[in-house]
Amino acid sequence: MQAMHDKDAKRMVNFKDIPDEPIKSIKAPTLIIIADQDVVQPEHAIEMHRQIANSELAIIPGVHGEYIEEITTLKSNSKEAHFVIPMLQSFLDKGRTK
Repeated sequence: MQAMHDKDAKRMVNFKDIPDEPIKSIKAPTLIIIADQDVVQPEHAIEMHRQIANSELAIIPGVHGEYIEEITTLKSNSKEAHFVIPMLQSFLDKGRTK
């Protein structure tokens, strides 16, 4: 776990922002989903949503991964997955009907 943590921390520290043009060129339906206390700030997610023409945005209360019951953030009273997982399924189903 320590090695994974160290690699993740190094990746985040050395992250180079992606220029706007490649983001704007995304044509595929895109679901941007973050937690309001996530690593990605809500403002950044909103900006990505505005740049990707065929995108949807969901900002869920909580912390990174909690909304999909990621095991290291799971709380016994967490209910976010009860509405997030059906939302993910609905988004994926839309792609099948086209």
